[in-house]
Amino acid sequence: MAGGGPSRARSGGCLVGHVWQHGALRNDDRTYLFDGPLEKDRNMTGSRMLGAMLALVMAVHQSSAAQTTEEAAVSRQPELIMTAPLIEETPAGNVTATGGVGLVYGETRIRADRAEGNHRAGEVTAEGHVLLERPDGTLKADSVRYNLNTDEGFLQSASGTYGLYTFTGRSAWLAPDGVLRVEGASGTTCGLEHAHWRLTAREVVVHPGKYASARRIGLWIGNTRVMSFPAYRLSLQETQPLFPTPGAEQQDGPYLKFTYPFVTAYTSAAAIEGRITQKRGLQGVVELERLLTGAAPRKAVLTRDIAPDLMGAGLLTGQDVVTTSAALPPRANVFFRFGRRQRVYDPDVRYLYLDRQPEVGVRLLGAAVPGQVGGGWRLAFDAQGGVGRFREHTDRTWRTRYDLRAVLRTERARPVSWVLDPVLLARSSWYSDGHHQTVLGGSIGLGRQLTARHFAAVTYARHFTDGSSPFEFDNIDVGEKLATRLQSEWGLLRSDFVVDFDLQRGGVYDWGLRLSRIFHCIEPRITYQNRYKSFNVDVKLIGL
Repeated sequence: MAGGGPSRARSGGCLVGHVWQHGALRNDDRTYLFDGPLEKDRNMTGSRMLGAMLALVMAVHQSSAAQTTEEAAVSRQPELIMTAPLIEETPAGNVTATGGVGLVYGETRIRADRAEGNHRAGEVTAEGHVLLERPDGTLKADSVRYNLNTDEGFLQSASGTYGLYTFTGRSAWLAPDGVLRVEGASGTTCGLEHAHWRLTAREVVVHPGKYASARRIGLWIGNTRVMSFPAYRLSLQETQPLFPTPGAEQQDGPYLKFTYPFVTAYTSAAAIEGRITQKRGLQGVVELERLLTGAAPRKAVLTRDIAPDLMGAGLLTGQDVVTTSAALPPRANVFFRFGRRQRVYDPDVRYLYLDRQPEVGVRLLGAAVPGQVGGGWRLAFDAQGGVGRFREHTDRTWRTRYDLRAVLRTERARPVSWVLDPVLLARSSWYSDGHHQTVLGGSIGLGRQLTARHFAAVTYARHFTDGSSPFEFDNIDVGEKLATRLQSEWGLLRSDFVVDFDLQRGGVYDWGLRLSRIFHCIEPRITYQNRYKSFNVDVKLIGL
């Protein structure tokens, strides 16, 4: 390697020094021991595959703080340690190491067959069986060029693991602001040599902690490409489903259920959620959100005024997502919703459809109740106000609704063996035909991990109403109810059984059952809901 004078060769040496430090590196005969492979995070799940399969590359990058003076930089920068059987150094600061190189800079560790660089310029190039290790992941590449001063890097033929995910990329660029661009990306959670499924993209751009965008996306089952998207953009701050799931229902026939976020950014979001049915065509709702203050837009319990199907009715589950209370600052946003033949699961009307034209409003989410003592949970306050025009297909009459609602709930900071989930609700609605309705209610859910294979939960809800609503979709049909859930695992078999009791009228008014079996990387699921004679078959990709 070119240098500014005669080089010094050292066999079995170890060079230690600060990046940007002038003068020769001091020599040290200490050996450096690398730890073993990093443990994978087996708790990572959800639908962020496009971001997750590339996030490992970001993990090898650590943004440095702006430096005002060279002396301040030296005092704050970690030491750059290089070990190898043979190391050559020149007075100009150029270093070449061969025969199995180990490089340590802060929490980043690099192993390679050969490495060279300049400690003053902060430039490092590693080639041949390159392995980069960080506390949150491992990356392999044919070659890596990295500038420790500017935090810019280029990786050729990268592959690695991140949590449950493994991925490959033809090439990757890392910008100083942490934005990552990868070409020829492919990822999967399947650990087999020939993966059951994989996700590919021509190009993926990841904005850490915000969103990831991709072009020319494909889902492959085996060697068959079963689905394609021209472009996709997903939030890295919340879980969202990626692919449509097929099903069949007595009233609507076969269908595809989908959620597609066509705009997802830190300050705005837009998505369409619905079904394509054989008998009734397109059903669903388009929702747009724009951030006013706080964190990125995020849906809460109060924003869903349409009852979901029984299996997703908000009952406690063993897989409830728990978050640190301090990690969710208050946030406010405006929203817009437009719907066509939106499917409504109503206890009184078996097949109910709703049109919105349109609905707009403002919501505040996650405001902390003052005077709380710190700990593993906190009380949070949500509020929403909106106005919209609605039409149910039972009478096909358009009416306007003015709506105010508030929710008091808890946010848990960590999972526990016992789960207690109280919620209080207040809602007042005015309608263009003169109707008015006020609802006060609450629910309390109690869940318990009975054994390693069984989780049980029970939720009690009570509502008090004054006045009436001309609509069925927002009317309180069941004033007092008890919902129970039992989730079990039997080896590779899983079951989820839900029963709803109407305590006001007496008896069971609905029940549902989901059965599934894991085939290494694929989990086929069958779901049945009795009241609507709804039979759904879908395939879950493990880890997605």
